Amino acid sequence: MTIAVDVTVRRGDFSLTAAFETRSGITALFGENGSGKSTLLHAIAGLVAPTDGHIAISDHVVFDRTRGIAVPPEARRVGLVFQDLRLFPHLDVGENLRYGYRGRARDRIQPSAVVEALELGALVARRPAELSGGERQRVALGRAILAMPDLLLMDEPLASVDVALRKQILPYLRWVHESLGVEVLYVSHSLAEILELTDEIVVLANGELCGHGEVFDVLGRTPHATVALSTESSVRVEVEWPDEEGDHVRARIGDQVVVLPFRPVSTGTVARVVVGPEDVMIARAKLTGVSARNQLEGVVERVSDLHGRLLAHVRVGEDAVLRAELTRGAVAELGVEVGARVTCVVKTSAFRWM
Repeated sequence: MTIAVDVTVRRGDFSLTAAFETRSGITALFGENGSGKSTLLHAIAGLVAPTDGHIAISDHVVFDRTRGIAVPPEARRVGLVFQDLRLFPHLDVGENLRYGYRGRARDRIQPSAVVEALELGALVARRPAELSGGERQRVALGRAILAMPDLLLMDEPLASVDVALRKQILPYLRWVHESLGVEVLYVSHSLAEILELTDEIVVLANGELCGHGEVFDVLGRTPHATVALSTESSVRVEVEWPDEEGDHVRARIGDQVVVLPFRPVSTGTVARVVVGPEDVMIARAKLTGVSARNQLEGVVERVSDLHGRLLAHVRVGEDAVLRAELTRGAVAELGVEVGARVTCVVKTSAFRWM
């Protein structure tokens, strides 16, 4: 099933123009604040009427200005998980989950499976007011899944969920698509989430489409999106050998050796690892007497200011750039500027396999 969008939406002084068609799968929707992500989701859901254009979910046209088609939201078979959650305050968790659970959903999925996957068992008798933000987020997600929509629109659904549970939920979301046939349009600012979960990406900037296609292809053509995506660094590694006794994997980034957390992989395996900018330390030369096992030499390509965060972009391989978060004082003191040769110091435990 595909999502075909070609719309113009005007809301006050803001205007959104976007045209794309997704393949069957899970599609990431990325854009910085004010880029038009929420407006686009609202238009697809039927909560906002486009000024012009066409929207189709599979072969079902839900909006066409020229033909006078505007299917109401409740008839679009679209599930919503927005940041404001929208749980029913007068219903307990169990009742919220079962709201909309009818028809074909009863033949395809059981509430108990969702409760287990999202760790909601201890919460089913509670009201939304008694839940934390992360707990309410999981309930909203479970309710949307149990309604068995054709399309699930998710606006940063894991933003309030802790890291450990997030790692459990992401594979479950892929199962929802692969086993239940639910298409997903997924808003996230996390590069790790996007790389693990999605098949393609739509990038918006200032109300316009600036990228659409396979994730790595689009990020390669859209540098500002790569920077803004949680500022994490995703780099390609080739495994030299796994050391089971030493609990690590020795690999290479280009011609430099990197020591990674252990994972059962074979020599020659090519994979990707991710590291956050807060876990990359910059030095002007290699250090001695430190516990961090990775010291990758590179050249500063640029220093960017992203919402007050200074990020040094250091090329450590032909297709590998690490980003490090620095204070303004550190940038000045270390002389971190374009062309400077530096060393990126990273603990083994800071890398995450994709």
